[in-house]
Amino acid sequence: MDHIRNGIIVKACGVDIHLKSECDDKTLRNYALNFLQWYFNVIQMKDAIREVDMNRVIIVLKNMIPFFYSHSVLSKYMVECMDYILKTEHTLSPYMSLKV
Repeated sequence: MDHIRNGIIVKACGVDIHLKSECDDKTLRNYALNFLQWYFNVIQMKDAIREVDMNRVIIVLKNMIPFFYSHSVLSKYMVECMDYILKTEHTLSPYMSLKV
């Protein structure tokens, strides 16, 4: 991260994101770190799906539940994440969970 006047430049995967703020540095830093945390979570999910690594997919989905909950308490994505985790981890047999 590079500092610019009244903001930060975040460089991730060849993309420059300019985060400008009139607030103090601590608030801007917290915003940037939160943004990067979710960005890397999405990148990890894409990578786990591409490699067909079901264990990593489950871990990433567990990490995504708070994000979907913070977006909306009635988020359909959150419900689908929880449904998928419950089916593949607890309800279905190992063979059927692989098919799901």
